[in-house]
Amino acid sequence: MHRGHPAVVVQRVGVPVELHVVVDSRGRPEREQADRGAAVQWAYSDPTDRPTDFGAGTQCISSDTLRQREATGSVRFVIDPAGPSRAGTEFLPPPRPPVLATLRSVTPTPLGTAAGLWAAITADTVSPGRSLMLRSGRWSLPVVLARDPRATAAAIRHALGDRPHPAIFVVERPSGLPRPWRAGAQAAIETAFLSS
Repeated sequence: MHRGHPAVVVQRVGVPVELHVVVDSRGRPEREQADRGAAVQWAYSDPTDRPTDFGAGTQCISSDTLRQREATGSVRFVIDPAGPSRAGTEFLPPPRPPVLATLRSVTPTPLGTAAGLWAAITADTVSPGRSLMLRSGRWSLPVVLARDPRATAAAIRHALGDRPHPAIFVVERPSGLPRPWRAGAQAAIETAFLSS
């Protein structure tokens, strides 16, 4: 069996020191009331990424201040949102499964705006159908399938710049994924891998 080569990882970039909160024409943060009481607000790492039809502008605020506001439980911040859902990155990195775990039930979905701006940029940088979000229960793993993982990872890094994003695994074959994901991912993404 061909085991493939290890993944080339586009390393996680954390939330920057300063963020740009989306504000309305009165300079107040744009907000959406969530079901459980906490309002949702949005911020960009690069203010030029804000679509012109989303708010009236941005206000620069330290990420520490936003973390403190979020800690009160009254507001949740979404960073670098994209698409109609305005989904994006959270302050905390996504959890990883234990190293010796084996995730059998793995579902792939195309990477795109539903995961935030970083995902949309990644999907636009690689060939169609080659960027996926693998999910298994509460775990998730962004994956890009590429014939030249090093070159593809370099292109993704360049496109993302300093925008915050989770670690992205660029592999030639599913067997190059982290150990917990290999068994379940092989069947889940084999069709996507072979169809390109």
